[in-house]
Amino acid sequence: MAETALAVPEQGDRSLAAGVHVGSIFLPLIVPLVAYFVTRTSKPFVAAHARQSLVETIVLNVLIGTAMVVSLGFTLWRLWGYYQNDWQDIDWWGFALRFALWWVAMGVLWAVNMIVSVRQTLQALRGEWPRSARKRAAKGKGVA
Repeated sequence: MAETALAVPEQGDRSLAAGVHVGSIFLPLIVPLVAYFVTRTSKPFVAAHARQSLVETIVLNVLIGTAMVVSLGFTLWRLWGYYQNDWQDIDWWGFALRFALWWVAMGVLWAVNMIVSVRQTLQALRGEWPRSARKRAAKGKGVA
């Protein structure tokens, strides 16, 4: 029902929207933000994909930032405890294991970002509107 309210995008718009998703892998905030402001009035399909990419980039950066703050706080707390005990009870293997687990977690978040971006790139190339744009069109609010 909402699909009929959205125009079928041209091939150039599909390619540009796919480029926004690919560009968001390498320049996460810059590419979607620039693409949105450049195309928000003239190319609603590209603007909708740019907005989708921007929102998901912000969410991912908040997750990574939160994980970094928590990890840094925990590490400093543990180091302070070791310092107060004159480094007597330091467990280097446990410390290294926590450090390695942190990098594994960051690798998982990076992989999730890559998978989501590739999936959205393929959706843009097929001419599929983002879910948020379909919902806005169904409510009669427009897509851009």
